Amino acid sequence: MAIVGFAGVIPAPAPSASTSSIVRCDGESMHLNTGGAAVATILYEIQKECGIDFAGIPIEVDHPVSVSQSGNRQDVLQNFLQVLGVNSYALEYRDDLLIQVTILPVSAIPDADRPDIPTSTPESPEKPFADGLRIIDVIEGSQADLANLQEGDLILYYDGQRVTQPADLVQLSQARGAQEPVELVVIRDGAPIRIYLNGGFIGIRIRTGLIDRSVLEKYMDIMR
Repeated sequence: MAIVGFAGVIPAPAPSASTSSIVRCDGESMHLNTGGAAVATILYEIQKECGIDFAGIPIEVDHPVSVSQSGNRQDVLQNFLQVLGVNSYALEYRDDLLIQVTILPVSAIPDADRPDIPTSTPESPEKPFADGLRIIDVIEGSQADLANLQEGDLILYYDGQRVTQPADLVQLSQARGAQEPVELVVIRDGAPIRIYLNGGFIGIRIRTGLIDRSVLEKYMDIMR
């Protein structure tokens, strides 16, 4: 069984008359109908037709997959990744359009006990700035490092919950087991990035930070 690591450029598979109908993209919409094609062929067609790059850990590229779904790019690709058994990944956007999927390795950190999860107090809409957590250091070899989190990234959501204090993020991450996928929403250079990793230790040092509320509201639909 062939195994290949994707790093943004996917080698073209042998030509096939059926590949042209695998995927169609129109703006944010995507139609995927794999018809039992190999993973390598599907990823190549998605990259060619939709301009979405793939990067990350090795994947079994000759495995046939059957998926048929229409919708926005994110929903269709998330369903496709679930079919592949991939739970840890990051989605990168440019101008609100999904452009890259990075598949992340599974964390080997053992499951943690589940403490009670605190409920964050809603922020006052009158404030011109929203609270967030700014990354000031990334630990080499950690989940954060493998997910390409960077110094200066502003964390807004962890597993669907707003985090505004370091203690919030610590308690929420400790409440998730190492085999449970969670979503981290960060702002980098004014644009949102959704990162999917595992619960437990993330591998970052953080401090409180502020973000212009207008930037937060601009990407609210993506963060939901």
